[in-house]
Amino acid sequence: MFDVPVHSSKTSTAYDRLTRMLMAGEPRGEERLIPSDLSRHLNVGLTPLREALIRLAIEGVIEQVPGCGFFATLPNYGELSDLNTILDLLFGKIVDDRNISLCNMVVHEAHASPNRRFQWFYNGLASISDSAHVMRLSHCYTLKIGRLLALQDSHAFDASELMVEIDRCISAFSTEDRLEASEAFVSHRRTMRAILPHLLLTAQTRSRRHRESLQVNG
Repeated sequence: MFDVPVHSSKTSTAYDRLTRMLMAGEPRGEERLIPSDLSRHLNVGLTPLREALIRLAIEGVIEQVPGCGFFATLPNYGELSDLNTILDLLFGKIVDDRNISLCNMVVHEAHASPNRRFQWFYNGLASISDSAHVMRLSHCYTLKIGRLLALQDSHAFDASELMVEIDRCISAFSTEDRLEASEAFVSHRRTMRAILPHLLLTAQTRSRRHRESLQVNG
């Protein structure tokens, strides 16, 4: 679906466990991902783990630095801007009479997987674009932004507003209410534009402090 090499079932297992780990906000900062440590932590073989890391690097979810290894990353401001462009592109399609019923079909899994609702929702919408490039970008950005959300202090940031808006969009799709879908999606775009740069700055600051703490304690 995302134009990446086909891998074995063991690699797919490693990829899924590694993705879930990153989406849960581990490691806490932009840190090196050590294959041997991850292999033990995720209970997967070292070879499948390395293949999963390479796949994530190809997709742009993590960074591979020649001679240094793999590193967890946060989205950058350019990627946030690209995400807004994707949202603008999708907006014209989801409110089209011909696509509203299709939206209902492709985002139904967002309800089935509440812990990954954000990712399922965006990837479902991206499939409507009929663009492999948009689908690849959506896959990469939703993983990174899911990680960004997980890194927030739950006492300082409540992601429930985003989930309420996503649920509102899904509800409008399910009833094929084009006007409600339009209003819900505009509201969600406005929220995303407002909060993501702030959340990124907060995560970057926390990541920097975490690295400084490790250097001092090390």
